[in-house]
Amino acid sequence: MPFKWIPASLILVLLLGACAPFARPALAAAPVVDWRPADVRMLDPIDSTSSTHDLIAAYLRLVDSDLQIRLDLWQNEDPLDYDLHVALDTIPGSGAALPALAGADFAWDLLLTAPAKGDPTLTAREGLVIDPARPRVVRDAGLDTITLSLPQHLLSGRLQVAALAWISLPGERTALDLIGPFRLEDAPAARASLLLEFWDSLPSNTPAQLLRRWDGAHTGPYGQRHGLRYLLLAAQSYQLPLTLLDLAQPGSLRGLELVGGLDLVRSLQNSGLLELPENGTALPAYADLIVAHNRQSAADLGVHSGQSTFGYADSVGGGML
Repeated sequence: MPFKWIPASLILVLLLGACAPFARPALAAAPVVDWRPADVRMLDPIDSTSSTHDLIAAYLRLVDSDLQIRLDLWQNEDPLDYDLHVALDTIPGSGAALPALAGADFAWDLLLTAPAKGDPTLTAREGLVIDPARPRVVRDAGLDTITLSLPQHLLSGRLQVAALAWISLPGERTALDLIGPFRLEDAPAARASLLLEFWDSLPSNTPAQLLRRWDGAHTGPYGQRHGLRYLLLAAQSYQLPLTLLDLAQPGSLRGLELVGGLDLVRSLQNSGLLELPENGTALPAYADLIVAHNRQSAADLGVHSGQSTFGYADSVGGGML
C-alpha cells in the first residue's frame, strides 16, 4: 500500500532537515570604543538649580559611520527622569531657531530628542521626522552619562558639526540645564588639575574594625568586599595618584603592618602614586611634637611622609590643613 511509505518519508525529511547547515548567526555589534580625553569638547560648571539635572561635560567624535555624542551629568539619581534634546548644526549659515530656548543663539538643522519614555526621534528643521535614522541612546546609571549615536550620512558629507544640548523634565519644554555650543572640530577641553584626598583611611581601634576597614567582607554598598585595600589596588591598576591624609600615624601604620598592607603602600609611594602627609592631629601646643613622633614611626616601617601636614602644626602657622 502506498500509505506505508508515508511514515518512512516523514522520517527521511526530518533526517535531511537535521543535516542541513545551521543558519548563520547575526553579526555581533561593533566593539565599543573607549572614550578618551581627546573626545571632550566642553566642560560646564555646576550651575543648575537641580543637582540631579546638571550637565557638566560634552564629548563629540566620529566612530566608523557614526557621529557619537556623550553627555555627563553631575549626580543624576534616575536615568529616566529627564528628556534629553540635542540640536545639531550641520550646514553652517542655515537652520532654524530654537523656540524652546529663549535667547539661545543657535540655528539647527537636525533636532535629536531622547524622551524618558518612548523611542528617540530625529527631526529635520522642516519638521520632518527622519524615522529610518532612529538614533541609538544608551543611559548609564553607574557613570551618570548618556551616549547617542547617529548615522554619519545624515551630516550631508560635512564634518563641521556643532551641537547644543539641554535636558528638561519628562514631557516639558523648559530647559533645566544646557551645555554648548560645542563643535566637532574644536580642540579638546584642557585637562583640569585634580587631587583625590581621603581621610579616616584606616582606623584601628579594635581588631574587628581594622579588618573591616582594610578588607571588609560583603559590607560594601552592593554587598561586595570593600576597604582601603581595594582603593589602593584600583590606584595601582589605573595609575591614579591618591592622597591619604591621616594614614601616616602610628596606629594606622601598625594596623597596616598586621594586615600585610605595608608592601603595597611602599610600592605606591615609590611609583609616585601615593602621598602621605605628616600628621599633627592633636592639640596645637603639642602638634609639632606629635608630628615628629609620627614621622619617626613611619620611617621605622619604611614609609615616608610628605612635605605637607594634615592637622595642627606650628611650622605651618597653627592651622588645619
